[in-house]
Amino acid sequence: MESFKQSARAIEILLVEDSPTDRMFALDALRGARLANIVHVVEDGDEAMRFLHREGKYQGVSTPNLILLDLNLPKKDGHEVLEEIKNDPLLRLIPVVVLTTSKSDEDVLKAYGMHANSYIQKPVDFDKFTAIARSLEAFWFEVVTLPSSTEIKPTLAPNAISADPTASAHSIDISRPWKVLVVEDSPSDAVQVKTALLGSKTIDFQVKIVDNVADAVAELDAQKYDAVLSDLELPDSDATETVARICRSSGNAPVIVLTLIDDDSLGADLVTQGAADYYVKGQISPNSLARTIRYAVERRSFESHLRHSQRMESLGVLAGGVAHDFNNLLTVIRGNAQLLQLDPDMAPGQIQDIALQVEEASSRAAALTRQLLAFSRRQRISLVDLDFNTMVGDFTRILGRLLGSGVEMELQLTSAPLPVLGDAGMLEQVIMNLAVNARDAMPKGGRVSLRSERIKGEPDADGVTQEFAQLSFSDNGPGIPSAIAEHIFEPFYTTKEVGSGTGLGLSTAHGIIEQHGGTLRVESIVGEGTVFIIKIPLAKAAAPPVADTGSPKLTPKSVEQSSTGTILLVDDDRNVLEVAKHLLQYQGFQVETAESGEAAVARWPEIAERIDILLTDMMMPGEILGGDLGRRLLAEKPDLRVIYMSGDSDNAAHQNVELVEDVNFLPKPFSYERLRDILR
Repeated sequence: MESFKQSARAIEILLVEDSPTDRMFALDALRGARLANIVHVVEDGDEAMRFLHREGKYQGVSTPNLILLDLNLPKKDGHEVLEEIKNDPLLRLIPVVVLTTSKSDEDVLKAYGMHANSYIQKPVDFDKFTAIARSLEAFWFEVVTLPSSTEIKPTLAPNAISADPTASAHSIDISRPWKVLVVEDSPSDAVQVKTALLGSKTIDFQVKIVDNVADAVAELDAQKYDAVLSDLELPDSDATETVARICRSSGNAPVIVLTLIDDDSLGADLVTQGAADYYVKGQISPNSLARTIRYAVERRSFESHLRHSQRMESLGVLAGGVAHDFNNLLTVIRGNAQLLQLDPDMAPGQIQDIALQVEEASSRAAALTRQLLAFSRRQRISLVDLDFNTMVGDFTRILGRLLGSGVEMELQLTSAPLPVLGDAGMLEQVIMNLAVNARDAMPKGGRVSLRSERIKGEPDADGVTQEFAQLSFSDNGPGIPSAIAEHIFEPFYTTKEVGSGTGLGLSTAHGIIEQHGGTLRVESIVGEGTVFIIKIPLAKAAAPPVADTGSPKLTPKSVEQSSTGTILLVDDDRNVLEVAKHLLQYQGFQVETAESGEAAVARWPEIAERIDILLTDMMMPGEILGGDLGRRLLAEKPDLRVIYMSGDSDNAAHQNVELVEDVNFLPKPFSYERLRDILR
């Protein structure tokens, strides 16, 4: 046992490390941090547990204030030691800092899922360890434990620091004031919580107090908060309803529930409803409350980082194939345009054929762009009427590129529509995740099959039988052993090599299907293959397809030039402005144009009396965006009809305008017919 004296406050540390070199680095780092009076060193997991239980030669030792634990230990693995510590009621409150050489997210999250308090990569860098130790010092003696439920995702401790240089991607900033919304109807409890927050020595809090859910939702809609502390029982809501309503409005701010009792089962229910943690009112202290909030904020930040990493991983795989598809489409468009320039005497029939080829290529490019936009959105689920078959069929165009040339894809979709209420972007992500797993399971190639069908469920208590849209996604890969299949939908569970995946793909897919009121299950036979079965309730009425499959072939006779009136057309892209102007004039409209919101406002006084319709892009340079322009001109001319257009409906939706597709919103790229119909 080694020890050394320092001038800092009395702290005893247990270092569990079998490598002499790593022990030397760790001890040097501890000396540099000037934190410890005594460091006890043991070399294996069995010895560590004997020390902590004061067995044999360790009968007279004190309980350490901090444990530094290597994961790769002889006799008893570090994970086993950590599990024993955190399951022991007398030891679980001792902070444990894991020391390891691994950089992978999976190992980090496994340690945090077992309630490790921090994670430091070896070899321990002297300067970095000193900075870590000082930043953690205020938190080492306050420990928060989430409910012990297997349904809860592993979470990050508030003092999670990694020597990995990429860690800053999801780091949190405690140098600025943190805004906290407290939802509490008891004046005395509200004062106690606010006093504790303002008394924190580690984070500067700005506190706003409201006493009901309705005011909390209004406040969260009006401004951004870093965290929300909410009582469980409120005048206008109670229990899980309170949590659900506030979580829906909190955005990325974690919600911490204030309760009167420390109940693991209640805590598990709250976390399932979306809460980040729960906090017992009778245990309020400045440091522990601040630490709980920091815990929740960093957990949310890290989870967002992982979701982003997962999405970027899939998009990275797609990039090459998407670029190939787009370049093929651009080759068709550009080549045909040049043919028209090179041969001015081309026959009318040839010109018509070229125009049709350009239109078909642009429609395919538009469909590909829609798939990418839907896949990249970061938004809550938005259920709309869609045909499940159409969604799957359209998405297979991009799926083939993801699977690669070595994997054959077979599509068997029912001829009849399968109308469902769904979020196309999220359902596409499910199929994307299944495809990635199938591809990785068949590195030498294979076959993937997607088969849809309409099925009936069991009658409910009233004798009503629900019908479902079912999609079977199968591959002929090596199959999944039953011992693994039992865990594949668990968050962060993966059988891939370190650095090859986050373990979130299937758990994300499972969660999305549950949000649609459906189920996702797996059937697999080792040596024969795997099938994932998605089942979603059918909607009551037939649904329109989710995507524009292209325009019917146009001929001059099919166009009716009977429209009248004057349109103010506003778009910052000159090519779009010119094409749209010609399409509008071909319909019979008079057209005035402007290339920005500011230019439109400048022209408005001279043309206002003649303008019947404003057709404006949403996203433009300058301070006057499309939404601002529409509101301003409507205020001056209330009978003005306004139609907005954009190539990105997500960004457009952020301008506080209620957009209804094909009523007052025209998605780009649009066809001649769609433009004509919305104007009429």
